[in-house]
Amino acid sequence: MQGLMRAEIETERLVLEALRTEHAALCFDKLRDPELYVYVPQDPPVKVDELIQRYKFILSEAPENELWLNWFGRLKADGAYVCFVQATVRPTDATAMLAYQTFHPFRRQGFAKEACNAVINELIAAGDVRHFRVEMDTLNTASRKLVEALDFQQIGITKQADYFKGRSSDEFVYERHVAS
Repeated sequence: MQGLMRAEIETERLVLEALRTEHAALCFDKLRDPELYVYVPQDPPVKVDELIQRYKFILSEAPENELWLNWFGRLKADGAYVCFVQATVRPTDATAMLAYQTFHPFRRQGFAKEACNAVINELIAAGDVRHFRVEMDTLNTASRKLVEALDFQQIGITKQADYFKGRSSDEFVYERHVAS
């Protein structure tokens, strides 16, 4: 499947570029925004080299039973990077876990929805994904609104799913299924 994924996916306003190590330098300042890390255990990257190493790992080290697919979204109009979308695909059960980030000042303008929808459609067209899943901190209202706008249904809640930044994190679990 990974070989079938296009290096670029176009939407109405965006070009989604498959992850390259060059994105570390291109998006480093945007990825340093602490707001991106409020609801996740990671912290902002400290150095570009750290991000380059992380991207090299992502591009070469996925487990045998998973595909790690990642795209940075940039505006067609001026080339500004606005978002990031990640899909962890498990072909054995036709499932993809989605994650996403929208950079400041592009939040609440529909870019995450546009990018996620394009990735979902790309994975469906590739033929091996029929189930999509998103897990998010219950305090992340923007993420909840996004997945509901993408026709995901809440199927559960995981209490104390994680502990980070001095607090316990409960997580909503959302899924979307596609007919075969």
